[in-house]
Amino acid sequence: MPLQAVSKMKAIAQEDGFFDAKCYVAELDSPIDSSLVGFICIEPPALTWLYVSPKHHRRGIGRALVASVMAELGPDAWLTTVEENVEAVQFYKRVGFIVAATFPGYCQDYSCTCIRLVKPGSRHARRPPVPAQKALQLDGFTEE
Repeated sequence: MPLQAVSKMKAIAQEDGFFDAKCYVAELDSPIDSSLVGFICIEPPALTWLYVSPKHHRRGIGRALVASVMAELGPDAWLTTVEENVEAVQFYKRVGFIVAATFPGYCQDYSCTCIRLVKPGSRHARRPPVPAQKALQLDGFTEE
């Protein structure tokens, strides 16, 4: 998916159920700067959103956000991301998730490959993937 096709969060938050999740924020609190640098949202056992400002990457913020919600997510923790977000997939692997399934998806008018990552032992590792119907149609499959 081309970067310019990625929608602003404001435009997709309602559509994607962002406000249905429980969210936590990471703030930079210094005498010079106090600002929001990241957030994580969950609908246990699913991790639904994780974002860290790019200028704050590789400082342990994402790792700390994930660690802060693991007790709430429990042993069946899982998430879905797109294969094209290589940096995210690598990050989730570093914090202990494993790839359980890949399947056709559809994101912001583009066909993509989705990846379900789970904590080892999660019951969601065995759950069959559910490809997006629109993605299947774009790939030439019919509903038959």
